[in-house]
Amino acid sequence: MMADPFAEEKKCAHRVMAEVATALADDGLTVLRFDYRGTGDSEGEFEDVTLDDWRGDMRAAVAWARAELAPTEVRLMGVRMGATLASEVASEVGADGLTLVAPILDGRAYWEENFRRQLIKARITEGESASAEDLRRAAEEETFDLGGWVVTRTMREQIEALKMSGADFGGPCRVVDVSARTTPSPAMEALAATYARGEVVALRMEPFWQRIGLIDATPLIEALRSSSS
Repeated sequence: MMADPFAEEKKCAHRVMAEVATALADDGLTVLRFDYRGTGDSEGEFEDVTLDDWRGDMRAAVAWARAELAPTEVRLMGVRMGATLASEVASEVGADGLTLVAPILDGRAYWEENFRRQLIKARITEGESASAEDLRRAAEEETFDLGGWVVTRTMREQIEALKMSGADFGGPCRVVDVSARTTPSPAMEALAATYARGEVVALRMEPFWQRIGLIDATPLIEALRSSSS
């Protein structure tokens, strides 16, 4: 089962995720992709859902797969926010394996990263009149427009509370560090070490969740093939 990133990252990653799913299916694997409620083809509005809802969606997707597809095993793969949420539900749903692609390690840092991007966009369109203080106050309101995605205060607080930890999942876990480096970052190595059967690999690839346009999905496909063999 494949779990998508958050908001604009999901949009940017769509092509790569679809190509990965198709390639793995061509290899004979059964691949399930789903949209969280409030996104894609799922029902609901983005501004009405929470991360708890999306955790529930993951549990429901796994339950559906077990009931309808009768797989011999279920492996979870997530990208960015999807990786972080998949790591949280893996033990509960009895996953047989876990692949975490560029997971979000610290929710507060992730929110700040998105906030800075929003500030840059505001200054491009509004000039220097766009102040960080005004945008910060707007982000503290009940809803905040994050590049066209209406994020509620509850959603923001849940994002900021995210912390990666693999201590409760005993199955095989591969952490995929996507960057221009040939070796994994210390942070990703440390994350893999929290899993009883964790490993980390460095994948030289563009951050496809931040790009709009054609990205070669081959490196990620090959990394997932090796983890599913």
